[in-house]
Amino acid sequence: MTIITDPLFYLLAIPAITALGLGKGGFAGVGMISTPLLALTMPPLQAAAILLPILLCQDAISVWVYRRQWSRWNLKVLLPGALVGKSLPPAEDKDQSKVPKMRLMRFTASMLGALPAKPSASRPSTPMGVRRC
Repeated sequence: MTIITDPLFYLLAIPAITALGLGKGGFAGVGMISTPLLALTMPPLQAAAILLPILLCQDAISVWVYRRQWSRWNLKVLLPGALVGKSLPPAEDKDQSKVPKMRLMRFTASMLGALPAKPSASRPSTPMGVRRC
């Protein structure tokens, strides 16, 4: 039976897409179940490929809706680090089988280091070298 005619695909795809929308809408973490749900009926790479256009459409709509509401201060703080991070070449490992694992570990470590210890109600402090408007 092909995926298009398989009722199990639709039985799992509809909740996966709904969870993806809820995750994008503000319920953080709910969208994480989308790819594993679809991976129950197809290969994980194909499941991610099906979800990618939906994610791109959601992002395009979000950018359009909030196009006039952006913070110059946040852009000044975030843009230099983003440009440096995108311009650096990825670290290569001689054992190519460990490269994806090492990249995932580096990403996880950087995200854990980037999270604040406790939420702050005030405006975040400015990193060194960045001037406020």
